[in-house]
Amino acid sequence: MRNLVIDLSTRMSRLRRVARSAAVGRVVAGIAALALVVVTFVAGAQAADAADVSSFNAGNLITDTVFYDGGGTQEQTIAALLNSKGAGCHAAGGLPCLKDATFAITASAADQYCAAIGKLAGATAARIFVAVGSACNINPAVLVVLVQKEQSLVTRSSPTASAYDHATGYNCPDTAKCAAGTAGFYTQVFHAAKQFQRYRQNPGSYSFRAGAYNSITYHPGGTPSCGSSKVYIENAATAGLYDYTPYQPDKAALANLSGSGDSCSSYGNRNFWRYFNDWFGNTGNLLRASSFEGSVTGWAFGSGVARALRGPAANTVSTAQAGQDYLAANTQVAGQSIYQSVAKKLAVGTTYSGSIWLRAAPGATAPYTGKLVVWGLGGHAENVAVPFSVGTDWTRVSADLLVAYAGHTSIRLQLYLGTTGHDLQLDSASLSPLPPRAQAGPVTISSPSFEQGLGAWTFKNGFMNRVVYTLPALAENGTRFLASNTQVAGRSIGLDVSRVPRSGDDYTATVWMSSGSAQPFSGKLVLWALGGTSEQAATPFSVGPTWTPVTVNLPIARSGHTRLRLETYLGSTGYDLRLDNASLTGNLLSNGSFETGTSGLAASNGTSTISSVASDPTIPGLIAGAKAAEFSVPTAGNSVAVSVNRRIVAGETYTGTVWLRTADPTQTFSGKLAIWATGGSSQVATTVITGVSGTWTQVSVSLTVADPTNTHLKLEVYDSAVSVPVIMDGIVLQ
Repeated sequence: MRNLVIDLSTRMSRLRRVARSAAVGRVVAGIAALALVVVTFVAGAQAADAADVSSFNAGNLITDTVFYDGGGTQEQTIAALLNSKGAGCHAAGGLPCLKDATFAITASAADQYCAAIGKLAGATAARIFVAVGSACNINPAVLVVLVQKEQSLVTRSSPTASAYDHATGYNCPDTAKCAAGTAGFYTQVFHAAKQFQRYRQNPGSYSFRAGAYNSITYHPGGTPSCGSSKVYIENAATAGLYDYTPYQPDKAALANLSGSGDSCSSYGNRNFWRYFNDWFGNTGNLLRASSFEGSVTGWAFGSGVARALRGPAANTVSTAQAGQDYLAANTQVAGQSIYQSVAKKLAVGTTYSGSIWLRAAPGATAPYTGKLVVWGLGGHAENVAVPFSVGTDWTRVSADLLVAYAGHTSIRLQLYLGTTGHDLQLDSASLSPLPPRAQAGPVTISSPSFEQGLGAWTFKNGFMNRVVYTLPALAENGTRFLASNTQVAGRSIGLDVSRVPRSGDDYTATVWMSSGSAQPFSGKLVLWALGGTSEQAATPFSVGPTWTPVTVNLPIARSGHTRLRLETYLGSTGYDLRLDNASLTGNLLSNGSFETGTSGLAASNGTSTISSVASDPTIPGLIAGAKAAEFSVPTAGNSVAVSVNRRIVAGETYTGTVWLRTADPTQTFSGKLAIWATGGSSQVATTVITGVSGTWTQVSVSLTVADPTNTHLKLEVYDSAVSVPVIMDGIVLQ
């Protein structure tokens, strides 16, 4: 509890910083007389490991790229973590543990710090972290760690009302009661996220500054005997963490990373760094001498590159992008480069973000051009390259590498110089891993249409008769299909798939089925995540002699799985069930079959009526699970949409698919399906929908994204049929 007591004791100082006005003005930067410093390259590379104290940097607790990423962590990932870390918690005094609790989200209007948030009852903690993080552009993982370092809410053995009311320590000074207006779990999370954006957007109003040396004490209250030290704060996120909790850990606190230090130790920012590393991965910059403060250690230079460190002359203000120094470089040979390599094994599916601030030397009459490249080296080399053209103002250039090949042993940030004979100035370089993206897209499975026979399909629950028929006229796809029957209900045929599902992934499987008799054939389609603590989702089915798609959707909430299994259980006995055209897809949507209601589906253009419907005799054979969504519009052209946060790599193609039918088979529906990439330079692709009636119809649209600064994907259905109820199900975005 000592860590908790010390964290709470910071609140009085923190509150003063939140409330005070902008008393400190900015100094207007003048033209600095630049001193030329000859530097020598020192070879070396550094890799940062999670929760390794040797990588702790008091001036860079977390990068801006990770901290200010509202889509950085998925809801399923957070829910799985709350379940895992809170496994030892037991409800107390009528209060549920954080992993089980639900709260009301109150509506809030958009302002300069956060987007609008809609009212919602019964929201889980994971949903709140994601909703607030997305609205305020704060990584939801930051908010999870915040409630842990302030109140140990994630790992508590039993909850208390006070811990929920003061979850993030916002507006709760030690010398007075917490402000009533900001008590409560949701309110605390929302206001803390908003406060971090205030720190970022109004740095002159608060005590700690990015890009400068700051005096930071070791102990609450500024105990003189404990002292302080100068810390160069490298970014806005780290400055914000010190504004929120204005103390740094001393050597004793760092020497015992999971425990207590000495009488001068404080733990708030240490614990933030430790929990984030342990739970969500590396928080820091992999590069050495990233801001060129008196050093170029770690950087290498092409043989034709002249370079010098530059800083302010006496009694002048630095013109560096951050700190005091920056690097100036030029070449007489286009294509020469400056780079730094970091020894690190790169996992497939991981994204690394590289960035650097650049400008042409003051007085330049033309832009400076070149390209920034992030490399995965060792094994099959791969890279992403972003061309740049910069003027005399500092400009951030970035490139994100999504690792596609295994076997890399290092990663490199490399800047190629395109302009000759003139200086390019460099500052504040960064290379850091981003949280894993959900795995999306088709998954290869064995003999999906049985064109290669049974392949890896086997009996999973007892022997059954089966045969692969070659009858093109009867097959749903290709020339073959599988027919199977049993005399014992509940037996199954299935397929194990060597895809390792990760927490936060979502998978959708579809198998086309038909009855070999005039009688309906019933059963259930199940998708399993196996290895570790297994998870599964099931869709009951009853199909007649016409080929019918049956779909099941499985959100992955736990880690430790080693494979997926697609399994069909036979309920009817004595006649054939036919199977064909199986598929398995990584789905970016966690509720594409609406099994948890219509959460995620919203009116997008105009107003729409949206409701959840369950399978009943009037809605036979839902595509996926036992529920679907129904909508209607009062005005032609109104729309409904589902959206997902997504870090996008230029050139990626996304496909959205939705199944539609009218609730009344005598009515018809028309409109269009659109897929949007937004957040940067918006892009859209559309396909026309016509003649949809009482039979399920699948509609798809694809978009190749050109702008990597886009951060959201949206799948939108525009409706031209006024007041016609339309049922949708089985949405896939991949």
